[in-house]
This record gives sequence, structure tokens and C-alpha cells, in this order.
Amino acid sequence: MTPVTRSGDPASAAQMKPSRTRYWVIAFAIILAVIQYIDRVAISQAKDGIVKDMGFTDAQMGAIFAAFGPRNLLAGASGNMNSNRET
Repeated sequence: MTPVTRSGDPASAAQMKPSRTRYWVIAFAIILAVIQYIDRVAISQAKDGIVKDMGFTDAQMGAIFAAFGPRNLLAGASGNMNSNRET
């Protein structure tokens, strides 16, 4: 498949350089993953204090820790799909 620019000229599409946007997207995703990791570690370290102050049961704390799971599942699935795409 030959890339085509907005003007419809396939020759100028071959001369286009890729933008650096992809690097910013990757950096943003990594930063978000690090922030979430720090949150998960902070909550697990503060578990005893949270249970004492809020009166949560082990099942409720399990639900709080499980809230991080869907994000990891979605990020992993979308990352795998994007890495397997042909350019």
C-alpha cells in the first residue's frame, strides 16, 4: 500500500518524515504506568492504617487493590495490538 498525503500525491508521501508524536505518546504512557505503580505500592504500604481508620474488611481491601487490574489489562492488550501492527 503506497502512502498518500492529503494532496493525494504519493511521491511527496514517500519524502515525509515521521513525526515525533509517537515518542511523546510512549513517554506519556510510561509516566502513567509509573504513577500507577507508585500509587499501588503506596496503598499497599498504607494498608494497615487504611483498614484501621476506615474499617475496611479484607474483601473490601481486595476490591481496592483489584481496581488497578483493568488498567493493566487494557494497557497490556492495547500495547500488544500496537506492537504487532505492520507499519
